[in-house]
Amino acid sequence: MGDKGYLFYRPWEKPAQYDKTFSYHTNPIDVDTDADGQSDKYDLIPLDYDMDGDGYINYWGLVDPNNYYYDSRIACVADSDMNLKRYDDGSYIQDDDPDNDGILPSDDPDDDNDGMSDTYEYKYGRYNGGWQDVWIYNGRYGIIYCGNPKGKEKGEPWPAFWNDGKQMYKVLVDNYKWLDENIYLLKYGAEAGYVDGVYVDGNVSLLYDSIGEIAEISTLNDLFFFIEISHGDENGFDSIYSYSWLDSKIDYAKGLGIQGNRKIIVLVNCRSGGGIDDLSGENRIVITSAKIDEESWMADDYPPYDRSRVEFLWNDENNGFVYALTYIYPISLYDAYKSGYDAAQDWPRTSTPQLYDPEDMAKSTYL
Repeated sequence: MGDKGYLFYRPWEKPAQYDKTFSYHTNPIDVDTDADGQSDKYDLIPLDYDMDGDGYINYWGLVDPNNYYYDSRIACVADSDMNLKRYDDGSYIQDDDPDNDGILPSDDPDDDNDGMSDTYEYKYGRYNGGWQDVWIYNGRYGIIYCGNPKGKEKGEPWPAFWNDGKQMYKVLVDNYKWLDENIYLLKYGAEAGYVDGVYVDGNVSLLYDSIGEIAEISTLNDLFFFIEISHGDENGFDSIYSYSWLDSKIDYAKGLGIQGNRKIIVLVNCRSGGGIDDLSGENRIVITSAKIDEESWMADDYPPYDRSRVEFLWNDENNGFVYALTYIYPISLYDAYKSGYDAAQDWPRTSTPQLYDPEDMAKSTYL
């Protein structure tokens, strides 16, 4: 994992050479001054409305009910913060450089310094039904779980679990410009280090620790993405973790749970539809590669089978969840799911992928 490459660092990760120092005037009797679900102690940006802590609001429209960028939560907590500078008429003075990177907003392609351009966040973000915000830092955190390729004692190995997981990692880093240190890539039997040119954080036994680390830093402004690719059944995956265990850890790990505007959970294993009941919830999208009573198949249609891809993720008909995310940029989560659905329906062995999305968020969710 390398340095963040952006302006903001968690307190315990501050580099030795660091030329940006802010004085955050947080509320001493409120553990979460900006009410974003994360305590000030661990919050990357403890004042969402004043990103660089200089006393000027990121953008005046955040607190103006008549403005396109109005955010009711921001307005509520900003109004209670007397440190913000105002004009004589009481209106807030807008920061001329909200991320303090020396580039004025008119020339800054990423005013909130979160790795997503203003153009991208405007087109696919909150103001068009998405989750990103142009003027507020949005973190993106993910776990990619590549399970035991053999699984059953007498089964043939499935290199697909690693192949598809590795490609999903490349999609996030190369296509969507996620920070690699915000992605936990877990591979069955692996130790921390580079495998096939990508950094693996370690064995799948680190799943709990990975969830806990994200819980300690995530906020209500962020996106959480989890995908597991393994053998499994209607109760869990990889003969290790149950869906109910995963649900409880996402909600309560470290006594905090993972915060997020959107939480995406993708289950890729046989009978994975059984996970929907356990993993459903507010702000969640759950995608499975099969129904509760169906197998999830390899992409090979006929022998000899090499099991190099899971059909839902990547097949030979230019379809698949990961295939679509790789070659169509940007693409909504719903359209990626539909590509996976079409792939899984490819004759002769088929499965019926499932989508849990009661709030109809997938069509406006972009990674």
